[in-house]
Amino acid sequence: MGFYPGQSRFYLNRSGFDLNQSDFDLNQNGFDLNQNDFDLNQNGFDLNQNDFDLNQNGFDLNQNHFDLNQNGFYFNQNDFDFNQNEVALWKYGLSAGQWNSNRLRRAVTPVIFADFIAAFLLGAGSGVFVCWRGAKIKMKSVAIIGAGITGLTVAFYLQRRGVPVTVYEASGRVGGVIQSIRQDGFLAEFGPNTILETSPKIAQLIRDAGLAPRKLATDPAAEARYVVRYGRPIAMPGTPLGFITTPLFTAQAKLAVLREPFIKPRRDGVEESIGQFVVRRFNQEFLDHAIDALVAGIYAGDPHKLSLTHAFPKLKALEDNYGSMIKGQIFGARARKQSGEVAKDRAAKFSFDDGLQVLPDGLAAQLGAALKLNTPVTKLTQTSQGWRVTTPGGEAEFGAVIYCGTAHRLAELEIIDGRAALQRRLTEVFSEISYPPVSAVVLGFRRADVTHPCAGFGMLIPKIEGFKILGTIFSSALFPNRAPAGHLTLTSYIGGARYPELGLLPPEKLVEATLADLRALLGVTSPPVFAHTKTWPQAIPQYNVGYGKYRALLNDLEANAANLFFAGHYRDGVSLGDSMVSGVNIAERVGNFLTAAAS
Repeated sequence: MGFYPGQSRFYLNRSGFDLNQSDFDLNQNGFDLNQNDFDLNQNGFDLNQNDFDLNQNGFDLNQNHFDLNQNGFYFNQNDFDFNQNEVALWKYGLSAGQWNSNRLRRAVTPVIFADFIAAFLLGAGSGVFVCWRGAKIKMKSVAIIGAGITGLTVAFYLQRRGVPVTVYEASGRVGGVIQSIRQDGFLAEFGPNTILETSPKIAQLIRDAGLAPRKLATDPAAEARYVVRYGRPIAMPGTPLGFITTPLFTAQAKLAVLREPFIKPRRDGVEESIGQFVVRRFNQEFLDHAIDALVAGIYAGDPHKLSLTHAFPKLKALEDNYGSMIKGQIFGARARKQSGEVAKDRAAKFSFDDGLQVLPDGLAAQLGAALKLNTPVTKLTQTSQGWRVTTPGGEAEFGAVIYCGTAHRLAELEIIDGRAALQRRLTEVFSEISYPPVSAVVLGFRRADVTHPCAGFGMLIPKIEGFKILGTIFSSALFPNRAPAGHLTLTSYIGGARYPELGLLPPEKLVEATLADLRALLGVTSPPVFAHTKTWPQAIPQYNVGYGKYRALLNDLEANAANLFFAGHYRDGVSLGDSMVSGVNIAERVGNFLTAAAS
């Protein structure tokens, strides 16, 4: 019954662990452990992500799991609590309370992993530390401030590496701006509606979190994107021929695009706004009727203020490296393919069966007691061993702190590191970052009450067209089960840097303003049968011209305030995918730092 240790394998029968394909590669004979699966070198087990992935779908012990890192195994108090004995695994054997002659056969014969698991399950202590060179190692604990998608991603991956984490969240829920509700057959997203798969790290996170079975790709038939011109939505061209024939641009704008490869690149080092860049390389019409709408859809921002260098670094890189955006799109394709990155306009879009809230909820569920909701951090104090975190409920000591909140909250956080001017500088600088308000207005209609087919992704609206809303996503066209049969769901956004005062309107006024625009643009003929609004008073950080000083200050803080790290949408990009990648990267960086410090 259970598993049977053998010379080089262990076998699982129906009464053992419930292991699915995502956890191990099982053939008819059990585990096929070859040299690629177990690399037993002088450092012990070298278990990488592809060889052994023990997550919630693998061993399920006390609702937690095995965390494997490169130095061996670390099980903290949340993982196992069998008794008071601490188990230490030494170079040539085991010692723990009442354990006796169980030996870790390493120096002479290969380690049989099943023997170790069998011994461990017979009785283990509350803290297990693996050391292969005779010195006992315990990874330092890490405090993570903020349980948005960045903070949850960081915590998830550090925990997998065996790093003890505590996540502090000021509010009573996880996910930050991700918020999904299902009511009366409608599913409403109050933040982003989709994730762009611009990096392979995004797909890997979904697999690692065990959420791949719940992932939904957008309907291929919903690829059409509309931009409003002449008071009506016009489909964006998707081919060169479509660009030539589209009524979206005049002949002058089309000629400006054809002329772009011959415009000399700017090399004087002056930081431009995205608006200045587009007018220089194309023309004013292209800015007013295309880029202005795009900027509203990404940042809810002002193209005359947003920095080309910081808000659109890839566009700047195309000019810097290839002398032209069009040349860069053509000749840079190989470099993008080698990096594994995908341009946002070509990236696959996805969500989950119950909306994007599935992702933060799934990550949070794996953190267990390590997640502290309704626990704002008010002060950080540097100590000789790391940092002291102060909350209304008390204080706790950590080896490192990762701040994954917002820039405006960072301006309010008291940080004491021995430099008297630091707090004043933080407050002055980070309070300058603009976060204009944005409201999401989710409306459900009977299909017969909307003239437009709403069969694409959605529509963006340039300011020059004179409407109040920034744009609308055709939510029920993207994924199934977003609206009852015979109905559709439309998600509109209002406010931003364009009209910040509108973003703060009361719910009934938001619905009224949105309905007026949808009547004119989509032919809505009747009141909605479903209506929900959500206002984000400080929604999206604006990477305006001069944003480099904020990033420089963050770099300075990390360099001079030891073991303090920063990640999130105020530093690494505002899209949901950017925040996920930011979390993956900082987890790897901090994990490597702690591993080196512990060895």
